[in-house]
Parts: sequence; structure tokens; C-alpha cells
Amino acid sequence: MLDVLVYCLFVTLAALAVIEILKYWKRFYSEKNGSVIKWN
Repeated sequence: MLDVLVYCLFVTLAALAVIEILKYWKRFYSEKNGSVIKWN
């Protein structure tokens, strides 16, 4: 039971980390290209 909770927590944290990385990468990429695209 505890293993399942730890696994779910790990997956959630990994998903949040990936989302944050994608947000940062898209912002950096848009600024680098000088586009006015807004990523939320």
C-alpha cells in the first residue's frame, strides 16, 4: 500500500517537473526567436 502511494507521489512530482521544464523551454525558445507567442 505504501509503495503505491510513494509511486503516485513520484509520478505526480515528475509530471509537475516536466510541465515546469516545458514552460521554461517554451518561454526561452519564444524569446530567442523574438516571437510574441504567449505560453501559459
